[in-house]
Amino acid sequence: MKKFYFFLVALVLGVVSASAADYYLIGGFNGWKLKDASAKFTASGNGEYVLDFKGELTSGFKLNDGTWGNDNINFGSNGTNLKLGEAYSYGVGGSTGNINLAEGAVSNPHIVLNPTAGTLTITGEEAEVKVTYVLWGNFPDGAIDWSAIDLEDKDNGLWVAENVVLTGACEFGIKENTNGAQSDWYAASGNSAITAAGVFPCTNAGGSNFSIAAGTWNFSFNTKSLELVVTGGGSGPVSSAPAALYVIGDFPGDETTHWNPSYGIALEKEGDVFTGEIEIETAFENDYGFFSLCTKLGSSSVDWSLGSRYGATTLDAEIVSGETYDFVKAAEPNAWKVLPGTYEITVDFTNNTIKLVGETNGIADAEIEDANVAPVYYNLQGVRVAEPANGLYIVVRGEKVTKELVK
Repeated sequence: MKKFYFFLVALVLGVVSASAADYYLIGGFNGWKLKDASAKFTASGNGEYVLDFKGELTSGFKLNDGTWGNDNINFGSNGTNLKLGEAYSYGVGGSTGNINLAEGAVSNPHIVLNPTAGTLTITGEEAEVKVTYVLWGNFPDGAIDWSAIDLEDKDNGLWVAENVVLTGACEFGIKENTNGAQSDWYAASGNSAITAAGVFPCTNAGGSNFSIAAGTWNFSFNTKSLELVVTGGGSGPVSSAPAALYVIGDFPGDETTHWNPSYGIALEKEGDVFTGEIEIETAFENDYGFFSLCTKLGSSSVDWSLGSRYGATTLDAEIVSGETYDFVKAAEPNAWKVLPGTYEITVDFTNNTIKLVGETNGIADAEIEDANVAPVYYNLQGVRVAEPANGLYIVVRGEKVTKELVK
């Protein structure tokens, strides 16, 4: 009986010891520091763990036991944002993403962890939020140390860095900072190798670091479409000139000619430069016309394959007569918008630029209150959509052009 008693005591102690665990808050707010004493939870005695964090907690954090080796104590996002004052059912395991705050940031939060219920509750004072983005990589020459290249806010979700000189091949991602602390990370969701100008989809759910060749580059990160547009490059043409080039878009005629691949306008080629005359119009008062470039035409379809289409570097890009603009190649490029009129067009593949010179036809000069004009929807390639389904669209109301999410 005595031997059994001691065995039972040892068993109970073993269970208590096995169930005991340390819990830490870890994230961009503290530089992802493991076993940060200021971010350690304390057992409250009722199965819950409490942390009164002195400072500012921003989006982009997880909880663990002070290591990354235990998936059972690796608590992250459930796919939604945590709201202050509400119990949040966190996800478990290394594949979970970071937890984001619906409010963005909170000062001196009181945090309650209930491992039994699998919930996390945060209360505190909502803090003022300032979000910025940087390119984070081993710039400028592929060295071991990583550093930041600031992106400038251009409004409408665009963050830009121009004339970035890289003397060696580099790797990088895009870091989102909230109040100076990392709150998210964006990497390539598809093609990650940047050797020429192009449009590169991004994701904050895994992905791969971008790799980029040496050269002088321009970067534009669109936080709404999660696309990184890269122009510029190393020595020589960024894109080799195709054998033929056509303009496709809004041309004179009825609606059957608009974006109909049979009605593309062929440009004349001389070396790496294509020229020609195009007339852009629209069937709707005060609207812009839209167009892009392609290398093949057909009776029923355009060759949409990667490298056969060229378009604007950003969404809602307007071409003004006499100005020069960069272009990129992509499977589904952004269309340019231009006031209706007749233009001489020059597409230069040596410098990767496009230029229109001409006059508008005056349609867009009519004064109409935008609020009273019925919206006209275009997809991201500039093709008019009569009945838009769920998704992102270019919406034209009079002289106002916006990007809107249709649900």
